[in-house]
Amino acid sequence: YAYYNLGRALQESGEYRKALVEYDNVLKLDPEDAETYYYRGFVNLKLGDYEKAVKDYERGFVLNPTYVKQQGVHAYFNRGSAFLALNDYQSAIKDFDRSTELYPNRSDTYLKRGLSRAQLRDHEKALKDFDIAIKLDSKKTSAYFNKGISLYHLKRFEEAIGEYDKALETGGEKSSILSNRAAAYRDMAKYEEAEADYRQAINLNSKFGMAYIGRAYLYQIQNLNEKALDDYNKAIELEPDNHQLLLARGNFHLTSQNMEIALSDYNK
Repeated sequence: YAYYNLGRALQESGEYRKALVEYDNVLKLDPEDAETYYYRGFVNLKLGDYEKAVKDYERGFVLNPTYVKQQGVHAYFNRGSAFLALNDYQSAIKDFDRSTELYPNRSDTYLKRGLSRAQLRDHEKALKDFDIAIKLDSKKTSAYFNKGISLYHLKRFEEAIGEYDKALETGGEKSSILSNRAAAYRDMAKYEEAEADYRQAINLNSKFGMAYIGRAYLYQIQNLNEKALDDYNKAIELEPDNHQLLLARGNFHLTSQNMEIALSDYNK
């Protein structure tokens, strides 16, 4: 019990690596202690070791199904979060389904299930989850923001802008929200509003590469190619290993008939 109690105390104080050592000690002595697998799974989740977190929860489920019923809201939610981080969206959704059945009033569960569905491009269902998350917590900035993203993908640009506005009002990370709102304005051909949002996003975070890329594309579709290239170059200067940015600049050079330069970006 000493190892277990020390592990729990360290976990509660946020000292996850030290807690992990104590839980390992418990399981060396008793490899069938289901409760410790649950807690070690949580610690592994916090440490970003998602595969180990999944394995710990699965072992705990096998060893003590009764404990799942008692603590399932946390176990399923946490394992679902690990699946989400591992890009295993179908498995994540199944765990979030179980979590909502056990505890239907947790906003974060619907938010993360919505994120999983959005990654699978099931934006209609994602919107329903984001709406429930917002109903349960009207200050859930990330729910407004991600609802805006799903609406954008459904080409419901005005509605997306409304959700980005709400995300800004509830105190979200402004540069990301403004950059996404700018994209909606851009696709509505509201170029002045789009440029203003990109400018503000960059002023707030001068190292935000995706804002430069968004503004570069805005300039490109207006045939302001010199400004566009400046922004593409700035974005890549900030994130030289970002393949998405190199691809975007390559596409720009391709449309500008600069095949050799385009191939250079593609090859990087």
